[in-house]
Amino acid sequence: TRTWMDELTMDERASLRRFLPNPTASEEDVSALLTTLFGDVMNGDGDGDVNGGSNMHFGNPAQRLWREIQARERDPEVMAHRVAIARVEEGAHELEVRLHHARVARAGMGMLR
Repeated sequence: TRTWMDELTMDERASLRRFLPNPTASEEDVSALLTTLFGDVMNGDGDGDVNGGSNMHFGNPAQRLWREIQARERDPEVMAHRVAIARVEEGAHELEVRLHHARVARAGMGMLR
């Protein structure tokens, strides 16, 4: 909201209005829409999590990567374990699907008798 009001000129705002759901909306309506989408940036802490979480995040990927590295989330062993867990979960899901299909086929064969 602050960027819309303080940083953009009237011409820039007018050209961006065509992308809004209601291009003829008043400034108050535009401000309310921006607050709904992005949160109240005036009360935010600047890291994209404003008002308990916004719908969109424009954070710095380098900062996110650094936090993940510090938390050892990007450690090679952790990443290998995550891949292994994903494979196991994928196999479990595939087994559940096969069991479901077998139950449906058995039920269909029972109807034929």
